[in-house]
Amino acid sequence: MIKIWIGRRETDVITYKPVYFDYTITYYGSNEFPNYTYVTENRKGIKYDDDFYKFVINCLDSRIQITENFELYFYNGRISEKLAIIRPDLKKSFRNCNSYDLLNWLNNKAYTRLWLSNLVQVPPFTLLSKPECVYNELNYKFKSYEQFIIQYNYSSGGDGTFLMNATNESFIRNKLSLYKPYLVSPYIEDAYSACCHVIIGAKNCIIFPIGLQILSKDMKYKGTTYNLPFELKKKIKMINKFIENISDSLAQVGYRGICGYDFLVNEDDIFLIEINPRYMGSSYLMNKVLYENNLPSLFELNDNAFQNKTDSWIKYKSKISKLDICYTSYAMYYTGDASISELPTYDSIYFDGFALASSYDPNVYLYSYIIRNK
Repeated sequence: MIKIWIGRRETDVITYKPVYFDYTITYYGSNEFPNYTYVTENRKGIKYDDDFYKFVINCLDSRIQITENFELYFYNGRISEKLAIIRPDLKKSFRNCNSYDLLNWLNNKAYTRLWLSNLVQVPPFTLLSKPECVYNELNYKFKSYEQFIIQYNYSSGGDGTFLMNATNESFIRNKLSLYKPYLVSPYIEDAYSACCHVIIGAKNCIIFPIGLQILSKDMKYKGTTYNLPFELKKKIKMINKFIENISDSLAQVGYRGICGYDFLVNEDDIFLIEINPRYMGSSYLMNKVLYENNLPSLFELNDNAFQNKTDSWIKYKSKISKLDICYTSYAMYYTGDASISELPTYDSIYFDGFALASSYDPNVYLYSYIIRNK
């Protein structure tokens, strides 16, 4: 059976050997067989538009020349949803896809917070239009806070996320659209921005080690480190219980497979920020660590969850939860200079077709690398 991956970056699949897929069709990548890359010379930000899907279909029909014996796997279920609309005949070959209704629910940040606020703590939040995103009004609504997170109700990786304070109100408001609702929360000081991978089965789940997100000043995702401070390590049992509670709720509504949670941890509380019903920005790093420890890949474990073959997890769960991840991952973006001369000493680097590019969109993804923690 031919396995084909459709997703964001070639890097997401190549850190576990042998590569689980026979072909990969990606937004960014080397464009070297067996990878087919959408963006080459003109490096632009990810936008899964009609042209991207035409490219995917062309790859399947003309380049790979698919037969009846193939399976399609996805970085993000939302890609499969659009592809099914354009080419319904392909849907029978989709693998490991959750219900589209469920994915749309979980990708809605406001719905998800409102629902899970019955189970765990979430930050104070409200849903506002652009005209309502006024600093003085936010300051009055969320008393004792001086900065506010404003984000698209649907977004990922920090895209569409803004940090408003008293000095940049006009600048931020100029970036907002009149035609989108915004999820608005106070910025919680002195809190760790944490994340984790989870794979959810019908009756149990695998919880991976907790990571800390590395964010830019404008709240864009830049990487993940698993080098946790002592005060966070003391809270691991409490954090894992928090994760188990959310995972049990997702399992009950039929969610299966890989998922990511973003949450804040401060001295007293844990606040759920959002659910990411897909692979994560640091999944390639997690696969590297699983490979180095002779453990199954995320892809294999994800298959287990959908096929209801989770009995084998008994021998893996404890090992995975206790993994010592001695790496930090970084994603680099274009800020006017595409030079790589000032990179620190890295363990691994993944260019995702960076050398193919001759022009760059502002803040577009360039490449990723992993360093070994000291």
